[in-house]
Amino acid sequence: MNGTAALLDRLLDAGELSRLVGRPVAAGSVRAKPGTLLALGLVDPATGRAIGWARVLWPSARDKAAKSALRAQRRGLRLVERPLADGLLLQSGRIDTDPGLAEPLRRARPRRLRDLVGDPDA
Repeated sequence: MNGTAALLDRLLDAGELSRLVGRPVAAGSVRAKPGTLLALGLVDPATGRAIGWARVLWPSARDKAAKSALRAQRRGLRLVERPLADGLLLQSGRIDTDPGLAEPLRRARPRRLRDLVGDPDA
């Protein structure tokens, strides 16, 4: 088994993924860019409802992590970052910090955003 496959097996284990991101989650979707990143849609393990995202970045893609962290910080939002073996970095957050959704979420009205995200803390 290669390193990417082993990492993916680790991330698909809900207990291990929950430990890494610091809250109860499971992977609801996975997208891989070999040698660059693994991206996961996170769901609530009890309900299956989308609650966030996680990604593991290879060293060549670490600039993406820095940009996402800066964007979240400017908006007063929190990201989780954990170094992994071999220079990999795990980054995760709630839906409102998703790098791919940053622009659409920025334009969404706050009330509508709460409806879309379904986050009781919003």
